[in-house]
This record gives sequence, structure tokens and C-alpha cells, in this order.
Amino acid sequence: MRHILIACLMLHAAGTTAEGVVYDFAAGDTLAAKGGWAFAEPNWALTPLADRKGQGLPFQFTGTRPGNYGMREMRFTMPPADAFWLGFRWHIPADYHHRHDTHLDIVGADTAGWQIGDEVRGTVAEAKGVISQVDAKGIFLRYASRSYYNESWVGGITNLTRTSTLPSTGRSQWGANNKLLAIWADGYSAKGLGPTLIWQTDLNWGDGKKESIFTVGYSAGNHTVSRAPATAGVLVSEADRGKFIDIIFHGRFCSKPGAKDGVIRSWVRREGEQDYRRHHDIANAELDRRSDAPAGQQQWCNGYLMGWANSGFDRDTTFHMSRITWSGSEPAELTGR
Repeated sequence: MRHILIACLMLHAAGTTAEGVVYDFAAGDTLAAKGGWAFAEPNWALTPLADRKGQGLPFQFTGTRPGNYGMREMRFTMPPADAFWLGFRWHIPADYHHRHDTHLDIVGADTAGWQIGDEVRGTVAEAKGVISQVDAKGIFLRYASRSYYNESWVGGITNLTRTSTLPSTGRSQWGANNKLLAIWADGYSAKGLGPTLIWQTDLNWGDGKKESIFTVGYSAGNHTVSRAPATAGVLVSEADRGKFIDIIFHGRFCSKPGAKDGVIRSWVRREGEQDYRRHHDIANAELDRRSDAPAGQQQWCNGYLMGWANSGFDRDTTFHMSRITWSGSEPAELTGR
């Protein structure tokens, strides 16, 4: 009994429990390696959580003009495993909004006096948007309805604020997918033999709501590109601003090569909620564990937190992660969910 107790105390001291690895920055943990987990930048400074006690791992994205993106990521290595459950507590800035810009090729909009904030209408009455940027090549529209349809935005474009019309000769959609977590074995996305999992947020394109939906895509490996993302409802709404969200991500290799029974799941618990709710539930993914990959890279073992914000942000925007957990077995909070 004494030996068991000593072993348990040693595991706890090393930062690893029977459930896995825990980093609780708000309670005083640092980025020091422990339990088979290591951050690529252990000297990254922790900063205070907004209106809360303790600190968190900050991800600051600088403000950019529409048509530009941002990038801030923390790479890590984790205990190699055929299956993982990785969770983090993600703090949403109070002024967060998910940017959505559509570019129209309109020569002369700047000299015609079109300005940021003007409301414009496309070739059909329901196609409307607000100008977020004007330059010599055209305009960007914020939260434009029917943004994917050329027939709505190529042709005569009317500035309702200025009561003038100019021709649009082309439409392009700026990316609005922002990374949350990527996990891989021997190489990221098209760079590896083995598969890569990529969770991210995207904009709710359909009805112009200013909220982020939760998506996941994956590469089957062998230098293939990422598969089309599967959506799983709203992750961040206006009501979530200034609060935290707990997310658990799960991935599992196929039972054997070619079985196509790999698992990709996620669960979400908002601040104030007691239970997690499942969002993604994929059980037929092509996630083969590659025996032809380099030794030591045949299991899930690498990843990054956050990463590319393809939509960009209008102003400096800082997210925090105050808690990060890893386990090779299902956490107790998810039993039966």
C-alpha cells in the first residue's frame, strides 16, 4: 500500500495523473515540460486573464485591414498514443467578433467617394453588405448576404448611402476559417504519411449571423490535403463574449489499415454549464496508423494550439487558454456522453 501511495505522489508531482497531463496556468503552472508533454516555446510569457484571477497562455492577433490574416500558434509534442483526449479552457475576448469580408472588383469606387460604413446592394434586393475597406482595386464588404453568388455581386452595384452605381467585374470570398487545434503523427497535413486532424472556427455564412461555427477536417495522410470540414453547430455566439468555453477533442486511429473506422469527436461545455455536450461525432474517418512512417512517429504525438486566423481581426485581439489537459483514456467528465 505504501509503495502504491508513493508512486501516485510521484506521478502527481511530475504533473501526470492516471488521467494524463494537466496544465493549470490559472493555479500557477508554468510551460515546463512534464508527463511526456512539451511546449515548443516554453519561455512564452503567461499573462493575466481579463477580470479573473490567475494567468493564461495568451494568443494575440494584431489588427489588420480586410484582406489580411493573422497567425499566432503554440506547437507542442504530446505523449504518443493511438487515441487521445485533449482539452482546453478557451477564454473569449469581450470585444471578439468573427470577421467576414467579400471583395468586389470595382475600379473607381475610391474616386467616386465610396467610404467605409456605406451600405451597398448587389444585383438582387436581398444581397446587401457594408463597406469595410475601399482601395483602387475595389471594395470589401462586411457580412455580405449571398456572398458566395457571383450573380448577386457581379454587375451593377448600388451604394445606397451615396445613391450611386458602379460595375463589379468579379467577386472573391476571403477566408473566414480560424484554427483552434491541429494534431498529427509524422507530419502536418500534406507533409506526412499519417493523418492530420484540424479543428477550427468558421463563420455562420448562411444568414449573416455574427457567430462562429465549430468545424473539423482531416487529411487521410500519405501527403493528401485536408478533407472538407464537417460542421457541428455554433461554438461562439455573442453571448459567449468575455466568457470561457471548455472543449475536449478526441481522435482515434482506425482499427486496421483500410477499415475506415477512425473516430473524430468533440465536446463543449460553456461557462456556467455542468455537463459537456457532444458536437462532432465521426466514426468512419480514414485515419490509418502508418507502419511505414519513421519510428516514433506512428502515433498521435504532435500538434499546435490556435494558429492561422484567416479572417483576421480589425483590432488587436487576445485569446487565453488557462487550462490544458491530455489523456490517453476517456475522461470521467465524458462518461456516457
